[in-house]
Amino acid sequence: MKKVLFFLSIAFFAQVSNAQKIDTVKAAILIEPVVTNPFLKDTACQLSWQANAVTRDTSMPVVFFVGLYNRSARRVYDTNVTVPASVIAEWGTDNSLIDDYILTKLSLKKKK
Repeated sequence: MKKVLFFLSIAFFAQVSNAQKIDTVKAAILIEPVVTNPFLKDTACQLSWQANAVTRDTSMPVVFFVGLYNRSARRVYDTNVTVPASVIAEWGTDNSLIDDYILTKLSLKKKK
């Protein structure tokens, strides 16, 4: 009986520690939690984006696919954000310019 309780407690703590893990989406931005669907109690705490059809022509805006994810890496919301050419022209090797633009556009805050 003690062995069974021991293994059950290990399984329980392993599950609890998994539930607390927040950085489950590779290269995601950790954001302040935001409820995306109150009926399903979906709460996003990670943001990831992907640029669509980026070309060398920096005079064109670029549409970014943005996904919001919960703690267990399930996408709970997605949208497209059009980033204007003026921002794209300044975009270099550092993605923080795009991160900040998308966060501002969606009224989200980066987790500190």
